[in-house]
Amino acid sequence: MKRKSVYFCMSCRDTTEWYSFDVSEDDRKITVPCICNCGCRCAKRIRHDTQGSPFLLPRAVLPHEDGWRPGWAILKNQLYRLGGTNTESFERQSIKTVSCLDLTSNSNSNNGGDNDDIGRWRRKPRMLARRGESQTVVVGGRLYVLGGHIDDYPWAEVYDPASKSWEALRRPPFAPRQSFHSAGLEDEDGKNGCILVLYVHAAVLLEYNVANESWKKHKLAPEVADLSDQDVGGPAIAVGRVLYWFSPYTCCLYGLHLDTHVLYTSEVVVDVPRHGHGNPMLGHLEGHKFFLLHPNYDLVYGDDSSHPAPPLLDGSTTRFLHCLKFSISFIGGQRMSVSPESSQSFVIKHESSFLGCSVM
Repeated sequence: MKRKSVYFCMSCRDTTEWYSFDVSEDDRKITVPCICNCGCRCAKRIRHDTQGSPFLLPRAVLPHEDGWRPGWAILKNQLYRLGGTNTESFERQSIKTVSCLDLTSNSNSNNGGDNDDIGRWRRKPRMLARRGESQTVVVGGRLYVLGGHIDDYPWAEVYDPASKSWEALRRPPFAPRQSFHSAGLEDEDGKNGCILVLYVHAAVLLEYNVANESWKKHKLAPEVADLSDQDVGGPAIAVGRVLYWFSPYTCCLYGLHLDTHVLYTSEVVVDVPRHGHGNPMLGHLEGHKFFLLHPNYDLVYGDDSSHPAPPLLDGSTTRFLHCLKFSISFIGGQRMSVSPESSQSFVIKHESSFLGCSVM
């Protein structure tokens, strides 16, 4: 596997923090759970080898005064932070602010000179709409921002780093603000492609063609809407002609074929937090290899209760962060097979929730 880095974002008590690690090395052993069908917790989770797990420090930090729960994306080695909710406002009004950080430096200092772009946050042109908790997709070297808590038109807009300008997208035939899945799918030359928006609650798939700037609406089978009670939306992964997403409530990986609209499913044997800490993050490595990034917050029943993460010097608690790597295959009908392969584990602060992850 080529050398790749995973960036992920966490919403903390007073700040928004970004972390990164190399996903292509330091694989650890995993213990596959028993298959006794007894219904016990041991039959539903994988145990990770956490001995000597390194401590992760944030690569970048922004206080909530600059916006709570912003959208974010990585484009051409630049980390973009987009909008968010103004915590100083009584009505928690969303904002249009966009900031950018050069990831070629490990520094998070803001003391550089006016011409020093390395290691400091820089303002970019503001978005057309005020957005909080929006979703972002990168296709063809441009950054698309979708939905969220929107105060103004439009529902979606695109940023072109070459012209340093924002442009509104046509309004789709169905425009959910939250609880939808989104992903980008590029064509072979990497210049065009499409944006996919799946709204499980209405069994609707939207497809935006980047080349002709048009939306297409697909009505899906009722079985997709049956997942609505256990689906909260979020970033998805499009590989080939399949859209993948993970549900923390069912511990299932889902795959929707974009041409046939067949829904595939497979249980992922991992114990994940189901409330209060954000969704585990699904990422793609190469081919049919994926990973699931999830924290262990449970002191009693968590995967690593026998090897708790060390306390910090300031007395705050820490937890393990697991990156479970697995491969998938289609086994006929509407079933996928998930084969766990290895994992990486890290020690992080006991933060509140994930906001997403990205692979470079």
